Amino acid sequence: MKLVIDPGHGGSDSGAVGNGLQEKQVVLQIARRVRDILSAGYVVDILMTRDSDIFIPLSERARMANSFGANYFFSVHINSGGGSGYEDYIYIGVSGTSTAAKKQRQVHAAVVPVLQKYGLKDRGTKQADYAVLRETSMDAILTEAAFIDTTSDAGLLKNPQFIEDISQAYANGIAAVMGLQAKAPAVVYIETGGLGEEGVAEAHRFMMSKGWYGQILYPGGGKTPFLRTGGLTPSMRAEAEAWLKSLGWYYVVKA
Repeated sequence: MKLVIDPGHGGSDSGAVGNGLQEKQVVLQIARRVRDILSAGYVVDILMTRDSDIFIPLSERARMANSFGANYFFSVHINSGGGSGYEDYIYIGVSGTSTAAKKQRQVHAAVVPVLQKYGLKDRGTKQADYAVLRETSMDAILTEAAFIDTTSDAGLLKNPQFIEDISQAYANGIAAVMGLQAKAPAVVYIETGGLGEEGVAEAHRFMMSKGWYGQILYPGGGKTPFLRTGGLTPSMRAEAEAWLKSLGWYYVVKA
């Protein structure tokens, strides 16, 4: 299965701005995280329309997706205009019984628990004549997560946990609509990288609090410990990696 993830704007086009944020930066952060979650947990070939701060014309984004032979197109945006909440769009020319509409409802349903968790308004499923929806030959959706120029919404966009939660919801929705095959659970080896006893113990407590397998080992009878955990589902592995990255800890993943 082939997926295109499209972080909106970029380069000279900042997108919406407000409260010290630029849309182009926030959507790239989310898009990269969605890619990483899906790549870690599912069998899927992913193309990013951009993976850096560059400008890509709208028609070129659609051309890239069409040439790639994508099965689904997922465009990531942040809203503006003084409102509040989340909404998503499909092309206005498709019917409510189309596969695009069905997939939109599935993606939207995956996001709803995040909206409820943070008290963010659900603005519903919508249609629009956006170029990336009109010019792509596969089913496509464009998401608008919160309003960058509304203080409360911008506060969420600055919250790393909200970014993680919305990214995970997007990934879950994409996996569902594409029927992606989950990768076999990986064995994750977490090497201390100089963390010592205290760091390994903290990592072990985190694993145990999640109900995950964790074992502290001393290779070769040495004094430097490392932590091994395995048998994780794709979502568990993604959560473990996100936690380790947030602490800046070195780790190695081996299947």
